[in-house]
Amino acid sequence: MSAGAEWSGPSGYAMVGIAAGSFTMGSPSSEKGRKDNETEHRVSLSKGFWMGKTEVTQGLWRAVMGGNPSVEEYEGVSLLGDRLPVQNVDWCDAVSFANKLSSREGLSAAYSGVDQCESSKGTSVRWDRSSDGYRLPTEAEWEYAALAGKTGPYAGGVSEDGACRVANVADS
Repeated sequence: MSAGAEWSGPSGYAMVGIAAGSFTMGSPSSEKGRKDNETEHRVSLSKGFWMGKTEVTQGLWRAVMGGNPSVEEYEGVSLLGDRLPVQNVDWCDAVSFANKLSSREGLSAAYSGVDQCESSKGTSVRWDRSSDGYRLPTEAEWEYAALAGKTGPYAGGVSEDGACRVANVADS
């Protein structure tokens, strides 16, 4: 797979190729809002990977999972629509979705132990690295793809002034 290549499975979910490479993960000690566990270190991703071109939509989630967990509105603005990102899901929901989408498309499940995910608080889930199915990106893969070759505290090198003020509300 080459960087920027695109692929879609039978579901139509568009994926983009992310080439192997290296980057500096973490934050400099002088960065505003930096946490102690964000020490800068060099990370090399030895294999390229596929990543969703967009967030999973409510329409795809409904088609795969049979329902839509998204909340209806926020401050009078509708948050529902088949082309809008699904929201109100947790990590256990996401790994279950990945496995169900994989099964639907004839791929092997990337995760085992998903049935006990909620009760075990995620500790039951194991990633089968040999699987050809859909999976969540690792933290390093996500940061590498989101930075897209740029540096800075926000994805794509956006400054604090340019960052969305309501994203990751739980982090405020």
